[in-house]
Amino acid sequence: MQPQLNRMVELMEKILAVLELQETSKTARRQKARKQSDQIYTEEFGYFWDAYPRKNNKRSAAQAYHRAVEELERTKEFEAEGLDSPHEYLVCRAIQYNAAWTPGRLASQGDYRQHASTWLNQGSYLHPEAWGGFAENVQRGPKWEPTQG
Repeated sequence: MQPQLNRMVELMEKILAVLELQETSKTARRQKARKQSDQIYTEEFGYFWDAYPRKNNKRSAAQAYHRAVEELERTKEFEAEGLDSPHEYLVCRAIQYNAAWTPGRLASQGDYRQHASTWLNQGSYLHPEAWGGFAENVQRGPKWEPTQG
């Protein structure tokens, strides 16, 4: 009876050690996630997020923002606009994108603004002419009129 009892005590100690390890790793994962979110949600991203008109999936947007900043630093596109940093460039473009979607346009066309992550990943900030909405009275294509019959 004594060997079985000793064996059961050993097993219980092993189970407790595994549970303790799992709890420790869970805490470590939480701390790591908290640290990563502090690194990804920078002050510069905060300015961009405040300026961007459509707020969906902040984490993906932050990741895409940092990739866009890296790309802009590599290409120096922001210098052609006379700006000092890629952060400033992206915030300015976000403000311009927001201005392209007037309340009248939103009411007539619906809210088809891109999510921030899509806008950044596709490089839409580089092509403001593709946003539309700056000349709302311009007719695109022939106007359809029903025939009288």
